Amino acid sequence: MKKILYIANPESIHDIKWASYFPNAQTAVYLCYEKQNTNESYEKLKNKLSEYNIHLLPPIESFSLIKIFQLIRSIIKLRHYIKTYDIDLIHVLFATPHAFWAFFLNRPFFITTRGSDILIVIPELLKKSGYRTIYNQILFYLLKVIFNKATNITGTSVKQVETTKKLFNNRNTSLIRTGVPVEEIINSNHSQHIPKKLKGRKYIFCPRYLQPIYRNEMVIEAFYKLPFEIKKEMTLVFILGKKKMSPYQDNIIKSLKDNHINFVVLEYLSQKSLWATYHHALVTVMTPLSDGTPNSALEAMTAYSPLVLGNLSYDSDLFDNTCLRMKSDDISELTSLLEIAITNYPEHLKEQAFQRVNNYGNRNIEMDKLKELYYNALS
Repeated sequence: MKKILYIANPESIHDIKWASYFPNAQTAVYLCYEKQNTNESYEKLKNKLSEYNIHLLPPIESFSLIKIFQLIRSIIKLRHYIKTYDIDLIHVLFATPHAFWAFFLNRPFFITTRGSDILIVIPELLKKSGYRTIYNQILFYLLKVIFNKATNITGTSVKQVETTKKLFNNRNTSLIRTGVPVEEIINSNHSQHIPKKLKGRKYIFCPRYLQPIYRNEMVIEAFYKLPFEIKKEMTLVFILGKKKMSPYQDNIIKSLKDNHINFVVLEYLSQKSLWATYHHALVTVMTPLSDGTPNSALEAMTAYSPLVLGNLSYDSDLFDNTCLRMKSDDISELTSLLEIAITNYPEHLKEQAFQRVNNYGNRNIEMDKLKELYYNALS
């Protein structure tokens, strides 16, 4: 039996999607995490992951070169896990800060970049000035060694793969998207799973959490500029996310109330309820500050939801001629696209969107690519 250890976040739905694909009679899956990144207790997380046949290991401390004794204790703990459970391969599911642990572990390892790690956090290490300059240079040097030592680097978008090659001159890179369960989304009973608060409503769905990086305020401003006859019948729908009632969220809700906009803020959606929400939405819209290949967009496309995306360099194989996309960050442009999406969305875009996801964003196909990489590494 082969044994894989993921260093990941047990509360991340994307991390669980990857790790849960591989447990079977021939492969055992373990997961270790930094406890500062989670809100739930170890026992609760352990029970949750056991449903996916993932063995959750007790957490380690956050990586820090400054807190040297904390660092040493965590390294010893990780090495103990590797020896005790006879781990064959390690997979880091978010480059920063999890990739640093691989430097101290003597096993083949993979690193997956997800977007903000390789596109924002790592490049920022080269831009810092002042007293942190030397420390950041050390961190970047460590990452350069780690990335070139890795058995394989995977990215969830073309831009991530290209940025990895540019920063680290790394050739062992692969495009592996998280993907979505296309057949499950198609076959789900959308009428049964639509949230009660949304039944009978015409709504615009903003599926990204209420956090600054997702710039929900842009959608609110654009919505406010819509013709009155359109917006009076519409409801804006948001998902609160895990960081509940931050100042940003307070400001968003205040803005909605001050502008007399109909809105619903959902705290949580099950997977099937989320798919149903896409399916019944008049428009799904997202305008993040940065992005990889957003699963939220792929799910919307699979559910045949009209889709409006912001002005980012999304992968052409998935997003060219499959949705409406902004060419700037101008609010008026977003208003125009929303009006088109509500009143006259091109039907051919929906069918093309579905076909592209099925070809290039199907989770089963993407995870089988990763399985092949694992097989090559272990053999």
